[in-house]
Amino acid sequence: MKNLVLLLFLSLSSCATHLKTTELSPSIPPNIKSLKQRNFSFITKKSSTLISGQHHEGLLQVPQPWIFGLSSEQKDLLRNNASDLAAESLIDELKKSGLSILSDNSKSQNYELWTLEVTQIKIDTYGDGYKGFGSAGNYWKAQITFIFKTNKEATPTEFTIQKEAVVSPSPTNMTAETILNLIQFALKPSPLSLPKATYELTPQSQTPIDIAARLAARDLISKIFFPNN
Repeated sequence: MKNLVLLLFLSLSSCATHLKTTELSPSIPPNIKSLKQRNFSFITKKSSTLISGQHHEGLLQVPQPWIFGLSSEQKDLLRNNASDLAAESLIDELKKSGLSILSDNSKSQNYELWTLEVTQIKIDTYGDGYKGFGSAGNYWKAQITFIFKTNKEATPTEFTIQKEAVVSPSPTNMTAETILNLIQFALKPSPLSLPKATYELTPQSQTPIDIAARLAARDLISKIFFPNN
């Protein structure tokens, strides 16, 4: 039992660390003239997106078990509309870069028809402990996998783009109840009443999903207009 108590404390104990967040520089189209010579229409597929991820705490930033992780409801809130946001951010970035894009899922004889599929999104959070205590994180990251397909000029083209972005701070905030639970368990340990971490979720104005999707859009432009680079 003493070893279990020690393990629980070690899972939250750490020294501070700093991680450079992903910067989204201003979009600079490689060639505005060539971008405007071609028109695009994207059919988006995101209903079957595989969304996963875990919460991490402590020195080794290990994934937390259910007793110290986020609740199912909190995971659902973090992942809510993730696939929609990924697709919308990518299309928005393409438009900002200068591409002429028809409204979503529309078809026109003068537009190149592409299929955009959001296949996977992984959202990992790295907690700040309780007010910085027991933390080696305080950021979150997203990894998104897109598949693009087109039959332009009867030549099928398909490629995958996977991008990752890191944003700080993490939207997860450990509450004082977690520390109280640990103390009570240390004073009176019981395998029938394990301590549990509790978190609050704070909405963030910037998400790693948005940034990763915009980075993927810039890669897509390079692949379409400079396929040999």
